Amino acid sequence: MPQGVYVSSVESHSPAFYAGIQNGDVITDISGRTISNVYNIERTMCEFEPGTEVEVTVNRRGKDGYVPIIFTIILGEH
Repeated sequence: MPQGVYVSSVESHSPAFYAGIQNGDVITDISGRTISNVYNIERTMCEFEPGTEVEVTVNRRGKDGYVPIIFTIILGEH
């Protein structure tokens, strides 16, 4: 499994859901910032304002191993 943060679930109707991120993906990068743990995600996401477009790189398991996929997400508010 690649280094990063494993996605165990995606909330319905969330920015990640609409972008196409799936359970089992491994987040490795957000807008050029390496992601290695949940703290990195939280810290990185706090750097952006709601409505900002970010690129999220995930590795998704396929028949030949993990493949990187880049998603564009527009951040929402909580």
